[in-house]
Parts: sequence; C-alpha cells; structure tokens
Amino acid sequence: MQDLVLHNMVETDPESISKIMQEIGWDKPIELFQRYYKLQQEGSRDVIIAKIKDDFAGYLTIKWKSGYRPFLDRGIPEINDLNVLPQFRRK
Repeated sequence: MQDLVLHNMVETDPESISKIMQEIGWDKPIELFQRYYKLQQEGSRDVIIAKIKDDFAGYLTIKWKSGYRPFLDRGIPEINDLNVLPQFRRK
C-alpha cells in the first residue's frame, strides 16, 4: 500500500496512541503502551507502529519469547497484540 510507513514505537507514541484508542472507544490505557515501550527498550518485545499518510493506523507487538509453550519450545516469536483502526481495515 502506498503511503504506508512502519516504524518501531518511540518514547512519545504511548500518549498519542492511547488518546486515539480512547477516542474510538477502545480501552487501551497509556500504561499499556508505556509498558510495551519499556519491554521494547529491554529487547523482549518489538512494537511496530503503522501510519498511512502520517495518520496512525494501528500497531502490533512481537514477543520474542512467547508464553505459549509450543512456540517457546520451538523458538517461535509471537504476535501478541495486533490492532488496526476500523477505517484502515481491508486496505
């Protein structure tokens, strides 16, 4: 998709993402994204932010050591949290 930009979460993202989530009625408090950012800084999780034409479109987190035993035993990372704003789905 043209104009799609992916980047790792930066320190200023938690506040803006949480605000957007609240605006659309999703319960995703700032503390959740602050925790994700901290885990990313520690190297145990990556948080990928998707933007389309500079508008926040969604995010996903990748846990490099899954808590799901079959993945953990095989060294398979886990996509743990994936959210796409409704207006950007199916594009």
